[in-house]
Amino acid sequence: MIYASIKVCLKIRGPILCKATATSAWGIDATFAIDYTGRPVIERSHIKGKLREALRELGVDPNNIITWLGKEEDRETGMLEITDFYSNCRPEHDAYEKRLTRTRMDRKRGVVEETALVFMENRFPLRSEPYEWEGTITFFAEDEDTGQAGEIHDAVKAGLKWIAAFGSEKSVGLGRLKSVKTELNCEAVNIPAPFPAPLSAEKWFTVTIKPSEPLLIGGVKRKSSTYMESETIIHGGMIKGALAETLNQICGAKKYTDAPPIDDVHNSAVKEKYPNLAKHFSDIRFTHAFPSKYPEQRPVVIPYSAVSSRGDCRDAALCKEPKPINGSAPIFQVDWKDKDYPGGFGWPSLRRISRTRTAIDEELRRAEENRMFTYGYVCPKDEDGVDVVWVGWVKLPDVDTGALQSELEDAIRRVTRLGKRRSRVEIKIKPQMCGSAQTERQPIENGLIIVALQSDALMADPDELLKKQTADKLKKLYEAYWSEVFGSNTVELVRFFAHQRLLGGYLGRRMAGGYYPFYLTGAGSVFVLKADKALECVNKWKNNGLPVPAWAKKKYGNGKGEDLWQRCPFVPQNGYGEVAVNLNWHFKERIDVAGGGQ
Repeated sequence: MIYASIKVCLKIRGPILCKATATSAWGIDATFAIDYTGRPVIERSHIKGKLREALRELGVDPNNIITWLGKEEDRETGMLEITDFYSNCRPEHDAYEKRLTRTRMDRKRGVVEETALVFMENRFPLRSEPYEWEGTITFFAEDEDTGQAGEIHDAVKAGLKWIAAFGSEKSVGLGRLKSVKTELNCEAVNIPAPFPAPLSAEKWFTVTIKPSEPLLIGGVKRKSSTYMESETIIHGGMIKGALAETLNQICGAKKYTDAPPIDDVHNSAVKEKYPNLAKHFSDIRFTHAFPSKYPEQRPVVIPYSAVSSRGDCRDAALCKEPKPINGSAPIFQVDWKDKDYPGGFGWPSLRRISRTRTAIDEELRRAEENRMFTYGYVCPKDEDGVDVVWVGWVKLPDVDTGALQSELEDAIRRVTRLGKRRSRVEIKIKPQMCGSAQTERQPIENGLIIVALQSDALMADPDELLKKQTADKLKKLYEAYWSEVFGSNTVELVRFFAHQRLLGGYLGRRMAGGYYPFYLTGAGSVFVLKADKALECVNKWKNNGLPVPAWAKKKYGNGKGEDLWQRCPFVPQNGYGEVAVNLNWHFKERIDVAGGGQ
């Protein structure tokens, strides 16, 4: 396999206007699109749409277009990765200094129509020389002998040359394309054979993900809305899926988007190059990656036992009965305002941006009906402009990890795309776990075990809860789960602070009518337990996550939990069921500590 890169330079005559989806200047109706750093940009979606249209008009095989750019109606990705395009030329004027105007005429009266005057930003005005916009198109291709990379390069170059103009207001001469320059570079994908032995065998690793573009990770689009907002956490299953896709790409698996699972016996392409990684892939545990300003520190989910009142935040996990804080009733997290959230848990305030996408009718040259969506992205910077990375952990299974470790370290560094937007990222991995924003005490403190979920977990059986939806019934279901986890009836659930979520809507399209949402106990839920001889169990949870209950194995799997991940994504290997035990916060900030309850 080879990794091919096409450097593209578009020379576009001014004026040019690629409209932003939000105004950035008062009195301007149409402003130029800018990225999260403030640079003018021609977004990849526009380049991709124009290229697809041009290839169709040139009579390129439709199957090739689908392979290269993906299925448009299903929003599937193709093998070509297109970046945003930027100009090296700084705008000569700001939005107020130079403007373009357009108006619409009343055909009957022959005068200007009312409310039809538009002010447009003219960042790139008419001049003698065109503006250069540069971007890159990358893809994995077969060996150079097959000529696949050259064929794709020629088709892309011809398609770009066929495009007459870019941006908005093309019918009045804006954004005229003068010329296209491309350069193809091919680099062989070198996979070591054999892999070098690691300096030291490790079980735990820290993974840091540094995006160079805004991320769209997770998120749910409501039926009554066209808006989808990104989550802030990169789920372990997403990292694992990106790694699986990369392995299929670099190993030459045919139709890598539909390739068998990495550890499937039929996926010989990956098995040949990464034998140990392929064998143990489904057993490797990837935790969720949390955003952090410090690569050496991973945030901790704020526990639901935390309460606030008048700016003072305390913890109620160890309180036997309700108590006021400074004479006021405590407020739980579900009712908090921004000022109520405590510091010390390591969470940055991420900057967010929104982008609107719409499909274009190729015949009418206008936006299609009911095909406009707005997406909310998270930026790799906080609100103060400080860089943010995402920090997670990887746990190898209990096998001889030497060769497996070497293969994992080599493969995960090759992952360069992540999320629904397929944003560019750089992933680094190093042995051992980094520190957490909150420290933990001994696993058992004064006979108590305080478990704080760091990710969602399958715990309570929803079928049983439907029979009787009461607080007492929910407590009994949680008691049954903890008894199963401990393997005895000696555990006592003293109290709990929990919330629940229904997840998995994105799986509905795959189930052909057989879909039912998954009932999860949410991250941040706190369980105060009293149990004897529990040290071994607690250490096992911390290493492997909370185990999947028997009812879930029976309902979603074959009763034993084997290959459960293929039917239920919320398993420990995908980062779910992660716990923190006896956080120092619970003891240090308890309500009845001096200055707390009164």
